[in-house]
Amino acid sequence: MTMDTSDFWQWSLDKMVDWERGVISEQTPMIIEELNRLSEVHDFVLFEGMIDIKYLLSVVDCDRIVYLTVDRDVCETDFFGRDDHNGMKSAILRAEGISDEEKKRRIEIRKEAAITAFYEDAQSLGLQCFSRLDISSPLNMVEQIEQYFGLICPKNLKENDIQHRLAEFIGKEIEYWDFWGAIRIVKNGKILWETSRGYSCAEFGTKNTMSTRFTIASVTKQFTAFAVMLLYDKGLLSLDEDANTYLPEDLQIPAGITVHNLLSHTSGLYNFYNFEDDFYIGEDRLPYDRKAFLSKWILKQPVSTPGESFNYNNSNYNLLAWIIEHVSKQSYADFLSENIFLPLGMVNTTFDDGLAVQGNKANNYMHDYGQTVRVPYVNNLFLMGAGALVSNCDDLQKWYECLKERKLLSAKAYERYFAENMNHYCYGLEHHERNGVTMYAHGGDANGIATYTQYFFEDDLCIIILSNNESLNQYRLGTGIAEILYGIEPKHASRPDEVPVSEEHLQKFTGTYLPGKIHIEVKNGKLYLVRVNQNIHIELYCIGPNTFVRRHEEQSYTHNLLPEGSEKPVVWGYELGSKEFV
Repeated sequence: MTMDTSDFWQWSLDKMVDWERGVISEQTPMIIEELNRLSEVHDFVLFEGMIDIKYLLSVVDCDRIVYLTVDRDVCETDFFGRDDHNGMKSAILRAEGISDEEKKRRIEIRKEAAITAFYEDAQSLGLQCFSRLDISSPLNMVEQIEQYFGLICPKNLKENDIQHRLAEFIGKEIEYWDFWGAIRIVKNGKILWETSRGYSCAEFGTKNTMSTRFTIASVTKQFTAFAVMLLYDKGLLSLDEDANTYLPEDLQIPAGITVHNLLSHTSGLYNFYNFEDDFYIGEDRLPYDRKAFLSKWILKQPVSTPGESFNYNNSNYNLLAWIIEHVSKQSYADFLSENIFLPLGMVNTTFDDGLAVQGNKANNYMHDYGQTVRVPYVNNLFLMGAGALVSNCDDLQKWYECLKERKLLSAKAYERYFAENMNHYCYGLEHHERNGVTMYAHGGDANGIATYTQYFFEDDLCIIILSNNESLNQYRLGTGIAEILYGIEPKHASRPDEVPVSEEHLQKFTGTYLPGKIHIEVKNGKLYLVRVNQNIHIELYCIGPNTFVRRHEEQSYTHNLLPEGSEKPVVWGYELGSKEFV
């Protein structure tokens, strides 16, 4: 705001309209209560209608209330505000002797012109937050009031109030956690709220915008699953057949694993994304060889019988991408482009193979020794099917519309696609009941990447969160946004207070916990968790006895480095093995 609203809003009472005060006298307290509430959170409230103005102004905090009235007899549209209006425009039309129909038409034209002019002047004065309450029709005043105030306020008023709450909640969160990325909330086909923040290219000072493209990580899985369902719809594969039926001879997997098992993460295949294995930020940087990748990492001893248990595993979706290629006789990228992205007008979405130039794409960043750095390189071909799609808010909004309106697939295919399996997992989406309604969602996490999509089809609501620095917990943020939209007060997250601790005390935690993978070091009096061949140094600070949290990123858990009863420090279940770095 560029000026004090209490100084600006001085009221002139030289023109008053007192019309049918008896009709609305019972409802007046509700109007007053709502106006007072709104005046606390909005720069001003524009109030339209015929009401006892003297009584209204005697009980309402008038500093931020603007009243618009239409005199039907002289077709006069005016605002009651400061005596000289301080530059605020009023639109007045005197039109005696014209028909009632023409009079009504001109009233509406002049009223809208006056409102537009008023909003423009208000914005020029630095007032950005508006609320508009319309009870102007004299023919069904009681009905309108009941409709508007039965839920406290009308739709457009509620929307402005929600926008204010969203701006307040999200604004604090993204500033507090130094969020880089873009957020969009779509309601009933319209953008309810959106923002972008941070840098898509910190090296050149290029800022993120709402059109910036981000790597969406595991949000990719819903597209891979959808592509499989397109093949299913065409009769080119059966979901309940052995997956080997649709894989090349040199890419066969253990018998008995169906396409459905891969889609629902119930294949029982070994999950090689763990601390013990050397794949993550190790071999995934090397040249891609699909057959060697399969034999060395995916075809390890299965962990369970197919269909027995849920185990979220990227290799399931790697295999689905290979099935898509083998059955369609096209590359994974081409099949998705021709059958999903182009038909939906998703011109900003593609598979990033790590080689092609991706225009307007955000780089991914993280913290190393507390400084912003580029994330370590990985070969995206190892992520085909499971991640590495690039998209933006515009395209993901189109994708939501596709799912909501059930485009491209048959009803039968959608029934399988959205059907819940083990652990609430469908095909590339999770299903939950939240706030009394059905929600489908999926997130994506990787170094420098934090994404989340939430779909509430019953209420035509879509929440998109895309980040290129993983500073805050996108799942908690998405939950908080949804809570606001469903009338629940969200909780802000905060960093616990730091407890001072001596460097001597910190030294007892230093050393190797898993050779080449997990270390702890102390540097300049600060404790660092060292990961993946000393590529990443995550600063931890003390919040209690032997308990630490990350300095620069939000997390949902703490590191209790010396659990009660333990003789040796422990990180992620691994005991300190050596004081040396191994």
